[in-house]
Amino acid sequence: MGKGGAKKASAKVLAEAKKQAELDKLRSTPAIIDEHYKALAQLQIDLSTHRETGLLSVEDVRLHQKRFGRNEIPHPKTKSTVVKILEEQFGGFSLVMYLAAACHLWSGYYLADQEYIYAGVVMILMSIVTAAFLFVENNRVRPEHKPQYEVEQEEYVVKRHEFERRIKAKDIVVGDILLNLHHGQLIPADCRILSCDPHTCVNNTLFGCGASELRVSEDDGGHLGAEPNPMNAENMVWRGSDITNKGIIQEAMVLKVGKQTQIGRTLKLMHALEEKADHQSFTRKEIGAAAMAFSVTAIIIMIASMIYMNSLPAPLNSTDVVIVAASVLLSCIPMGLMLSTMLTLRTSYSRMLVKGVKVKDIGSIEVMGGVSAIVTQPQGPLSNGHEIVAALVYLNDDGELHMTFPPSPYDKYTHTEEYAAAECQARGQQHLQKSALLACHEARYVTKEEDVNHTRWPAVDKDHPKKHLEPVHPYELKRDEATGKRHRSFRWATRGEESDCAAIRFYHDHKAAFQISLHDETLSVSDGVEHKHSRGVDADPVDVRDYYPKIFWSPYEPKRGFEIFIRCSGPGKDPTTNNSPRVVYIKGNPESVIARCAKFRDPAGPSGVHGLRPMSDADRKVLDDTIKRYSSEGLKVIAYAESEPLPLSSYSHAYKYMVNPAPTDKYTTGNFPLGEDSEAPNVHPRSVGGLIFNGMICTHDEVHDLEEAMELCKQGGVRVILTTPENAEHGLGLARKVGIVTEENTDLDLMEHNEIIRNLVGTDNAIGEHNYAEENRRLESLPQEQQDHVAHAMSDYLTMPVEEIIAKGYNKLIDPDHSTAAIVTADRVYNERTKQYADLEDMDSEWWERMFRNKPEVVIARCRPIHRQLVCINLQRLDYTVALTGMGPEDAIALEDADIGVTTPEASTMVQTAADVILTGGHFTGIVELIKEGRLVYENLKKTTAFLTVSNVPQMMGIFAHVWLQLPLPINATLILLVDLVTNMIPSIAMAGEPPEKPLMHQPPRKLKTEPIITFKMIFFSYFQIGVIQAFAGMYAYFVVMADYGFSPAHLYEGGPKGNWGNAPLYCKFDGGKYVNTRGEIDTERNPTTQRPTHLYPLWDGSDGGTVMECVHPIRNFAGGGHFSLTASPINIGLASSYYHHSGAKTTGRSMITVETLDVLEYNGFYEYIPFKARMSAFWKDDWLSYDITQTRESLSSNQIPYRNDEEEEQHRDKRIQGSDVLRYFQKPSLGLWSI
Repeated sequence: MGKGGAKKASAKVLAEAKKQAELDKLRSTPAIIDEHYKALAQLQIDLSTHRETGLLSVEDVRLHQKRFGRNEIPHPKTKSTVVKILEEQFGGFSLVMYLAAACHLWSGYYLADQEYIYAGVVMILMSIVTAAFLFVENNRVRPEHKPQYEVEQEEYVVKRHEFERRIKAKDIVVGDILLNLHHGQLIPADCRILSCDPHTCVNNTLFGCGASELRVSEDDGGHLGAEPNPMNAENMVWRGSDITNKGIIQEAMVLKVGKQTQIGRTLKLMHALEEKADHQSFTRKEIGAAAMAFSVTAIIIMIASMIYMNSLPAPLNSTDVVIVAASVLLSCIPMGLMLSTMLTLRTSYSRMLVKGVKVKDIGSIEVMGGVSAIVTQPQGPLSNGHEIVAALVYLNDDGELHMTFPPSPYDKYTHTEEYAAAECQARGQQHLQKSALLACHEARYVTKEEDVNHTRWPAVDKDHPKKHLEPVHPYELKRDEATGKRHRSFRWATRGEESDCAAIRFYHDHKAAFQISLHDETLSVSDGVEHKHSRGVDADPVDVRDYYPKIFWSPYEPKRGFEIFIRCSGPGKDPTTNNSPRVVYIKGNPESVIARCAKFRDPAGPSGVHGLRPMSDADRKVLDDTIKRYSSEGLKVIAYAESEPLPLSSYSHAYKYMVNPAPTDKYTTGNFPLGEDSEAPNVHPRSVGGLIFNGMICTHDEVHDLEEAMELCKQGGVRVILTTPENAEHGLGLARKVGIVTEENTDLDLMEHNEIIRNLVGTDNAIGEHNYAEENRRLESLPQEQQDHVAHAMSDYLTMPVEEIIAKGYNKLIDPDHSTAAIVTADRVYNERTKQYADLEDMDSEWWERMFRNKPEVVIARCRPIHRQLVCINLQRLDYTVALTGMGPEDAIALEDADIGVTTPEASTMVQTAADVILTGGHFTGIVELIKEGRLVYENLKKTTAFLTVSNVPQMMGIFAHVWLQLPLPINATLILLVDLVTNMIPSIAMAGEPPEKPLMHQPPRKLKTEPIITFKMIFFSYFQIGVIQAFAGMYAYFVVMADYGFSPAHLYEGGPKGNWGNAPLYCKFDGGKYVNTRGEIDTERNPTTQRPTHLYPLWDGSDGGTVMECVHPIRNFAGGGHFSLTASPINIGLASSYYHHSGAKTTGRSMITVETLDVLEYNGFYEYIPFKARMSAFWKDDWLSYDITQTRESLSSNQIPYRNDEEEEQHRDKRIQGSDVLRYFQKPSLGLWSI
């Protein structure tokens, strides 16, 4: 490579690196950094704007457009439809087909032969139809974010230069003040709300929010206590959002526009990943590359053949060369390959659609056959997506920890309704139920208008809001007729986070008991007077939440581990006039919530439901064991806690609650009770003090019956990795329930085992935490009595005999690395290199490789979206083909990174756009069925490809026999078309429905990069084994048939120049035999050995022992002048003078046979040979023996043209030919016509 080439390559590498750095920046940084909580005054200075005036001048607008860009999101770089159509029409086999068609049309034109013209037209139509079909299949419309582009043409009111102006959204700039945004308008940019109506709700379906989210304006303190994650900020609205109720946003300041908005950045990243991945299907690219290789090979062979034919001593004329070239082209390519491939995939697509699997790109079906790893999550394909309450954990009326329901799956629940009702009378449970409802964000039943399918009716009727509160369960148990198993069918649809929906379903079932709790509740409000509630809440969940109005809300943060609500503790829907004390409610991960609690709500205490007692270490140990017990059975455990009432004297109506102070604040915690550690640095004084633990709710999301599907995955070499946001015990329990983990002792079990032994013998701080060998040596050095105590304790724990415990080594510590199943907690991973715990993001590639290679079964708990993305990337780095399931909007980028993205119809719009497969049935078995279908497609495509390429060899053999051995053309282009497009195409398409030859999931997945459909092995098999056999069989049949009709292989080869077959008579030497006519009558007067045949007995028969000694075609030793033209003057075939012009005799430039040539042949004993055996052909016509070319007596030849009388001659004397008939006339040289 020269300096110029090296410089270009270096520049390309730098450009790619820069582009990758930009993508990494898009991944890691949000659009909004601190603009959502920065002081408004400072923000106005930064953006050179003001709330009262907007941007002050036209120059400011121009500068902001130049600095921040226009409010336009660039469409992804895509080829125009015209370019795509042209690529299909002239790419791959199409170009070769068009070349062959052009050759045939040219030949048909100059030979005036309709057969060639029809063949050319068929080739063109076939190319157009095939290209059109491929264009449709490969350019199906992928879901696009059309509203994000269409919003740019809508008009909005902004404040600029102190005046209100109506402008298009694309002209909005950073710093503009948007006015009066209402329902029906999409938000045109990322904005900070300055003023809005109370209870204004925004629904951003693009980012997956199933329920409306309340917005809080600047005037109401929306910027105070804003979340570090701007996506959770209540004072922000995002481009593409929609106001769902009648609320109005009076003022909003534009912070980001166009491609700098959150959706703009996300779309840019997604489009970049799509461009990088090239969404053209892997199968199409592979087959397309093969088509290009076939086409190039065909063109090279065609050019070589043409050069060879023109280098012969007696070269063919141009028409013959073109005909042969077309045949060479068609014989070298499997024309039906692309079409049959797409039809095979289309057939598979239809089959999968019936099975509840929708594939966007049909090429993804074949790619799924190579999937070797599936990264999934509890939501979506593994479960039905509807959680129900399976157990409650709280302190009963005796002050003891109590479980209302057994921890078994809910469909095994056997308690009667009377028993359940009795259990629900417990005050501790009632208060837990109340806490769960008040810490429930926006979950509700759907309205009748929203329940468009009416499949889960009754839902809420707007006209009769209490109608659905009849004593009917929100679900019913149905029995699957096929399996006999019961499954839970929900009658009513809900909206909101599924755990919250489970709480309102449970509340609906047991609302009467909760009403009792409300009736009996006594509260002390700010006026110092105790009020006894006499009105129960007639228990719609929304009514309950309105009864205790919300003051503040902070959404769930994975690192924090819980969600925060602050509500009024007494009645009054308007929080601005409700004078009851405020209460902080939190719900979330039990570890995070319990760590912030210092007290139990003890119903057995002196003050009834308000009784409190301290939470001891023993209590925490019991709770920890309870959490592990429920989690290990696959239940999701959610803990609830609350603060003591906050007096209005300290937390007034105007108090601004902050959960995350600004970076400039001296405190790092919230300014209200959150159970913070008082000894931690920079802790706000009001955030310390333990909370009150109310209990835990365990929910069960009924998982599908996946035992068979998981077994098939393991048999087929497909590993399934579970990622869950819950704790490790829950992840392990769920993985065991669905069959992802089958190992008896996972590393989590072994760590628990080791912890038990350490508790029995104590720990030695001098020994490293993971130095198991050293700890076992210490264990062996202990007194025998203590070792026996350990063995007996482990025997009791594992219910095994002591001897078996000792034999298996269960009385010692076991290195968790010895297990083949890894249960990884994403935020606490032990790093062997640093000897410290770290986050999964901090682990190097060596750790990932070691885990994936040594641990066939993997569960990753406390997993965040970035962790799922890392799992996908590191699996791909180890040559896995990864299918990843996703539901939330944060999964969209990970789905783009995966080889195949899978989701369900319930997922957000962005996720469905990024996914390649949508499980319309919502079942994991759909993925397994798609893998099986992909493997079947791969097998059948290999069969189809082999079948279609095999026929090329006999076709090429026939053409090459004509080109190189000068044999008559065994197969022409028309027959090749017939074979490829009819004879072969239909069976090849039928192969798409062939069943597998062996169980599909009993073989490992193929590697896409190293195991393509078209391999050297398959080409060798098709071309050099089956193809050669077919070629020899075809040529054998060719020679046998020709010999049966009187032309032996030797005579075919000795016939002379190739262009004479079919265009000139054959002259042979005979040894014996006899001349006969078409009826088999013998000419007794002539001896074929020494005499020529007559027109009455033109056929030679060797049935009496005669043989043909040698054969040649007459030499064409006269070439007249002229050239062919459709506008040339007509020729009077009866007048020789019409054949002449100033340059000599006219033969359109063709070489002709002369009488002298025939005389020389007959002088040497060669006579015209027409075998009598040929008369037996079904295609035989007697008219072929002779024809009248001049219709005049002067040129009659006694051995060819029958005699005409004078009257007949007079009728034909003036017959003229012109146009294409002239060329046809000279194409078939006639006997005795020319003389030198």
